[in-house]
Amino acid sequence: MTDFATVKLILFLKENPEVVNMKTITKIPTIYNKKFPKSFINGIDGWTFSDDEIDKAHQNNEILMLDMELGVNCSLNCSYCFRKNDERDKEGNEILSTQKILSVISEAKKMGAKSIHIVGKGEPTEHHDFFKVMKYISDLKMTPLVFTAGHVFGNDRLAMLYHKMTGEEMARKLHDLGASVIVKVNSRESDIQNEIVGNPVMEDNYGNKHGYTYYRNIGLKRLVEAGFNKHNPTRLSVATVILKDNFNEIFDNYVSFRKLNIYPIVNTFVPCGKTKTKEESEKIDVKNEQKIELWKRIYSFNIENEMKYQGVSSYCGGHICSQLGYAMYINVWGEVFDCPASKHKLGNVEEQSIIELWNKSTNRNIFGGNKDNYCPYRLAFGSLPKNLLEEVDKHLKRNYPQARKIKIQKLLQPKHY
Repeated sequence: MTDFATVKLILFLKENPEVVNMKTITKIPTIYNKKFPKSFINGIDGWTFSDDEIDKAHQNNEILMLDMELGVNCSLNCSYCFRKNDERDKEGNEILSTQKILSVISEAKKMGAKSIHIVGKGEPTEHHDFFKVMKYISDLKMTPLVFTAGHVFGNDRLAMLYHKMTGEEMARKLHDLGASVIVKVNSRESDIQNEIVGNPVMEDNYGNKHGYTYYRNIGLKRLVEAGFNKHNPTRLSVATVILKDNFNEIFDNYVSFRKLNIYPIVNTFVPCGKTKTKEESEKIDVKNEQKIELWKRIYSFNIENEMKYQGVSSYCGGHICSQLGYAMYINVWGEVFDCPASKHKLGNVEEQSIIELWNKSTNRNIFGGNKDNYCPYRLAFGSLPKNLLEEVDKHLKRNYPQARKIKIQKLLQPKHY
């Protein structure tokens, strides 16, 4: 880090004490003080599609997005991680090369994809070819979207190690590429958040050591300063998994981030990896009644603040699931699934083309063209209560006339889980 950057960071921390104590993110300017405007889009760019786009993709046998894993390295050990201890992983298998990843992305473009989601097994920003992949997606006129823990944006030592630039420069470069970013924010309380991710201790350029949340908060602030939340739909989101440890703060955090035009993705855990059994999941999960009340409360907030109501989603208060119907998920080994929560393998990109895999997928043959999908995997496993959709829909229709215009979603089921 240069001397100028050092001074800038010191001044930044003095002006932003909430980053140091990791309690709140209070210095980010509010964008929506009152009601949401009619033009407001409830979603994040690269993961929100119009009915016309969905219809066209279905008619032309196209996909709209593709989830791809990048690398295996991750500094965290999250209690709910769907990619650790995952039975789908095969020890000794060779991971996809960066060149193969780019080739698959090119195939997806030819099939109509409008966005590529870069996800973990590993933390994507801890991969040396992260920007190479993101730029390639952008150059193909698709939206690059990354799921990240966010700490590399806030730790210049790590940013320089992986990308030879500061975290601030990373944020600006991603913004210039037209990317969207989803940051892990399970809690705004440092002790709770650090516990959830396994209490890693990270070192900065000067030998100072801090917990994950310290760097995550700086990273989130830098993404805001780069302008990610100044778009409609926004290009900045925070992802929250509903847990015993963070449940009491979820609603307040949801409201706070909505006012900042940072899209909150609130959901139950994916039933894979560390939470693949009932015994493991019950250690961290809340009661079904609590989930139903949270959904009611959040959707009531949305409607009362004039956000357009489109039906109850498995993403609490968010957009209807767009994975089913026009997407697939490819893990770090090249194995292809309908969804990150699915355990039924369609094949491998080393052996078959994307179009061949898509043509035999459940997403194409059962969910294709459907605009109101609800997560069958979380329902089957029980992380989403089986009566949640019906109970929340009933509550909203009883209290809000605009909710009565929306039909309850069809609960389609895949052939394989």
